[in-house]
Amino acid sequence: MKGKIGITIIIISFIVSLYPYVVFFIIPIYLLGVILVWLSEMKTLTKVFWSLIPLVLWLPVVRLLYKVL
Repeated sequence: MKGKIGITIIIISFIVSLYPYVVFFIIPIYLLGVILVWLSEMKTLTKVFWSLIPLVLWLPVVRLLYKVL
């Protein structure tokens, strides 16, 4: 259950952080989601995936979004 809640928090914080002015307010919420994922019973590879993929995808998605808009 902790894992699903953590993944939901990570996804919501990723979507909200696409607006660059709220990034500093979203970081603690993202870290809460990561902590919940790491405290869950998931496999280690899944935990690493959910922890790092939003960080890796953030800059390309923001650049693409603001290039289109």
